[in-house]
Amino acid sequence: MNHNIKMAARSVVHKSALCAEAYRILSRRRIHRLSKMSDEQFLKKMYKENTGHELNLAHPVTFNEKILWLNLHDHNPLYTKFADKYAVRGYVMDKLQDERYLVPLIGVYNSIEEVPFDKLPEEYVIKCTHDCGSVVVKRKGGGEFDVQKVKKKIKDALAVNYYYVGRIWCYKHIKPRIIVEEVIATHNNEVPKDYKIFCFHGKPKFLFVASDRGKDTKFDFFDLNWNRLPVKQHYPNSTYKIPRPVQLDEMLECAEKLSAGVPHVRVDFYIDKFEHVKFGELTMCQFAGTEEFEPYKYNIEFGNYIKLPGKK
Repeated sequence: MNHNIKMAARSVVHKSALCAEAYRILSRRRIHRLSKMSDEQFLKKMYKENTGHELNLAHPVTFNEKILWLNLHDHNPLYTKFADKYAVRGYVMDKLQDERYLVPLIGVYNSIEEVPFDKLPEEYVIKCTHDCGSVVVKRKGGGEFDVQKVKKKIKDALAVNYYYVGRIWCYKHIKPRIIVEEVIATHNNEVPKDYKIFCFHGKPKFLFVASDRGKDTKFDFFDLNWNRLPVKQHYPNSTYKIPRPVQLDEMLECAEKLSAGVPHVRVDFYIDKFEHVKFGELTMCQFAGTEEFEPYKYNIEFGNYIKLPGKK
């Protein structure tokens, strides 16, 4: 698919939930057709379509080139635990030694038939452990909640090995399960801001804040001193001030512990209405390594933080 055509299609997709679902189905079918490609061939194709540039894996320089090189060559079994939304909870407990960082767990199940929907609380989050995008949130007073549609969505997601969607290795060997967690409480009962910290070799270097989720998502980048960075990636920047959270130092300290010994991982946190830090997830490949930063120079600047083994 031509890069310009794909970008035009995506601009339409973001404006309609129906279009987004159709695009997702067509993308899955296309990925199935490409399933016989090697991981490297697949990633080069997706990278060219999404960015318009050739993926240089022989001499990686940019952030995306380096994380995709790691994806192909650094198959540490620990990364499978990072990507598993249930198993990662044990890793977080081992590293932080404090369960208050974990969103309370209601249950873990092997199939949708095991989930006791009639016994769940009024509010909860249900999602698969092995993928991205299967999350469903039930809120009190949040309108109609179609249990049958939720069951179908989760059941369909369980049948997909998410590794084949983007060829990100850490998803390949995750056991598909379902977890149900409590909803993170916020003052306005809306989705909390998401603080995503980029760590390199165990050291946080910069972060972005995802806000207005579910409405008109914004990404705003900051350095560790909470100076705004003039950077965009996929989503637009906000036009309002985002105050420095008082818990920033705590989040950075936790991120350092969770990323120790890893060339690169993104560590995500939320802050609830009680001002408590809650762990979100660990991500190895931001946007599957196929979304560039704007301006382009930040692709190289952020890439400089990653030191690849055996490469200068």
